[in-house]
Amino acid sequence: MEFISFILAIVLNLLLAIMLCSTIVTYSPLQGLAITLQSIMFLLALAGTRISYKELKKTRYGKQN
Repeated sequence: MEFISFILAIVLNLLLAIMLCSTIVTYSPLQGLAITLQSIMFLLALAGTRISYKELKKTRYGKQN
C-alpha cells in the first residue's frame, strides 16, 4: 500500500509541475496570485511525497530514518 501511495504522490507531483509551468507561461490579470497558489500546492505535494517515501522505506527496509 505504501508503494502505491508513493507512486501516486510522484504522479501528483508531475501533474502539479506541469500545471505550475502552464501557469507561469499563460498570461492572466491575476498571474502572480495563480503562480503563488500553484507553487504552494507543488511544495505541499513535495512534502507529501517525502513523507510517503519515508513510510515506504520504513516498511520495506525496516529503517527508522
